[in-house]
Amino acid sequence: MRVFRSQLPEQNQIYVLQESEDGADSAEDEDTAADSNVSWSLAENVKPARQCAVCGLLGGKACSKCHHRVYCSRGHQVADWNAGHRVQCGQARSPAPEAAAHTRKLQLMLYPEHVISSEEDEDEGQQDAGNEDEESDDEGEDNEGIKPESMAIVPVTDERVEDSEVDVDRAFLLFQRRIQKNPDQVIRYTRSSDQNEPLFVSDTGKPEGRVDIPDCELCGAAREFEFQIMPQMLNFLSISSTDSASVDWGTLLVYTCPSNCSSAEPAATYAPEAICRQNFSSHGIGEKYVRAMHGDDS
Repeated sequence: MRVFRSQLPEQNQIYVLQESEDGADSAEDEDTAADSNVSWSLAENVKPARQCAVCGLLGGKACSKCHHRVYCSRGHQVADWNAGHRVQCGQARSPAPEAAAHTRKLQLMLYPEHVISSEEDEDEGQQDAGNEDEESDDEGEDNEGIKPESMAIVPVTDERVEDSEVDVDRAFLLFQRRIQKNPDQVIRYTRSSDQNEPLFVSDTGKPEGRVDIPDCELCGAAREFEFQIMPQMLNFLSISSTDSASVDWGTLLVYTCPSNCSSAEPAATYAPEAICRQNFSSHGIGEKYVRAMHGDDS
């Protein structure tokens, strides 16, 4: 796996800032007005990149017949041809029913599209509202006294959880507790430098030092955790867990350069960063709980 960072300064040669004439009149305050009153557009001298008709990535290959449709690969060119471009190629304008059917076939080749909303984590929101004491107690419970029998993962009695602290993946239980409050969360961002610990899915497989998280290749700074992709993303992407060729992860942890540095070469658009995949442990909740779930008290 590889991950890249791409970012531009506010003042750049690609996008220009444009002000709207009516945005400020409808805004309730100055901050809102500042956001709603502006928009970004490509600079006049910038030619938009040609995008693959199937996936939207950079298209470097054109249809040899019409030279209008472009593709990122031979595979997507063939897929588009079979999906409907065979009939529409060379036509000035395709009939609406044919164009709609063509679009639907292409959509079936891609992951479903969703809107991702950004909001505070439920625990963070409660703390910001003034429940600091309650939150500190809860955090202490998370780190020191997790009760496996309270997690509703496996309904077992107190007798069955004897010596559970050495039998249960505590990071997994903490992970379960947190995502139960936000079950549809697909990405978690760290909000400050003092909250830079990922929500691990297991006690095993955690990234270790510079072996797994190398320093920034451009400036030498030690990378810091920035965000993680949650396993719930797999559900929203409708990825089959039984398909051996499909992707899978417990969580994907992304570490980036805190200096937001960039290459000295003007043509370098992307900066490499570090990504680590942590999988769920094979034992997960522990063998004792598996036996208890099947009625074995041993």
